[in-house]
Amino acid sequence: NSLNSLSPDVAFTVLRLSLQPRLQFHQQTHRFDLLCEANKDVQICLDNAVNQIFSFDPRSPDSYSREPNTLPDPRIMEQLIALPARLKGLGLRRMDDFVGAAAAIGGWDMTARNLIDRTDEEGNCRAGLYPLLEPVFGAKSQDSDNEDTRFSCFTDGRSRTGLQLKEAFNWLRSQAPGEASGPLSRPIESLRPTDAKKAKTPK
Repeated sequence: NSLNSLSPDVAFTVLRLSLQPRLQFHQQTHRFDLLCEANKDVQICLDNAVNQIFSFDPRSPDSYSREPNTLPDPRIMEQLIALPARLKGLGLRRMDDFVGAAAAIGGWDMTARNLIDRTDEEGNCRAGLYPLLEPVFGAKSQDSDNEDTRFSCFTDGRSRTGLQLKEAFNWLRSQAPGEASGPLSRPIESLRPTDAKKAKTPK
């Protein structure tokens, strides 16, 4: 209802560039399993907000087509809404389903390498922001030549947060069985970014 006083253009901008990123950040910093029900409620609110802004339900073909059954792809608008802006979509990713777990995993993947001291690909020593966390992650675990054991110490059971990361990762892998390339093809211990052009399936 707080969007009612705004023009549709402004309301949509607030929804896409402010509310959505804030929720994504929240998912990166909280346990995914505790957010499952909240994510469903939030997604309902986001869907209702989009309906208010558009003045109709763009996910329902009945709202914009006299003969929805004749459409080549009845879900095209639903897919367009969730498609990233860089791919000509509206950039409103769905917040329910697997997104919470993916956001939590991505958050740790991006931040872990900056928490403790590490040596990068060029051999440069980079000071970590929180060197006291070295016993949690393991000395030199974030070095470029330790990719295969990057999260071994963090997820071995000594850290509750590490176990939560492992649970989120294993749950996400169960949602995409048979993934042949990309981060989900590796065990959690060797999770790292993947260059699609150089992706290799672990032996």
